Amino acid sequence: MNNVVKSLADDERFALMKFRRSVQDVLQPYHDDHFLLRWLRARKWDPVGAEKMLRDSLEWRRKWEVDSLDDWDEPQVLKDHLPYGHSGFDKDGAPADGNPRFRSKICQGGKVPKEMYKKNFDQSNEDFTTVIVKKGDKMKIDFVPEKLGSILSWEFRSENHDIRFGVLRRGTGGEKVELIPVRRVAAHQLDEVGVLTCEEPGTYSVVFDNSYSLLRNKKIHYNVRLAEPTEGLQELAFQDI
Repeated sequence: MNNVVKSLADDERFALMKFRRSVQDVLQPYHDDHFLLRWLRARKWDPVGAEKMLRDSLEWRRKWEVDSLDDWDEPQVLKDHLPYGHSGFDKDGAPADGNPRFRSKICQGGKVPKEMYKKNFDQSNEDFTTVIVKKGDKMKIDFVPEKLGSILSWEFRSENHDIRFGVLRRGTGGEKVELIPVRRVAAHQLDEVGVLTCEEPGTYSVVFDNSYSLLRNKKIHYNVRLAEPTEGLQELAFQDI
């Protein structure tokens, strides 16, 4: 028993043992107690919640081939203009950024040429819908997942000005919960992208809110989707009910 486990309270040690057994089929040799405790602490020592969170994460990594990033050949534009690098490791062994002007270790990047700027949204992209949210108004897109564990995803960009954005859920009893708090996002500067797991029944609403603007309409290009879960993730979602 290592020092980390010895320092745990009895109920925490029991939760760790239960969590380790439940995810034994997906653990790798480098998944030690430090790794497992991160998920348990994130779910307040609930082994069932930690298991679902870990499996969701591993499924996401598998889907997007995150563990193959070392084989990715980054475009030259990133090598030339994106500052990156690290100069050491922290006490837990994770890479740590050092002095950002440490030129022998940190790539300083550079100014991106104006001809490489993204000037206009590609109107020919059939995956996106274009709408105008009028000044003082808002737009809401509702989804009712047929299966728990469905994945709600969004990607959008606004033109010239920011927009308020959020995701709400209205339960079967009429109660409303802000899953993604409605706030202003600078989607005119960078595409806003996100995903959310529909863990409870109800109506999920994606909101574009321009009610704070008294002078300007806002043009939005968006792609919002609801995808059914894989069989394994759906089973885990039902276990939490």
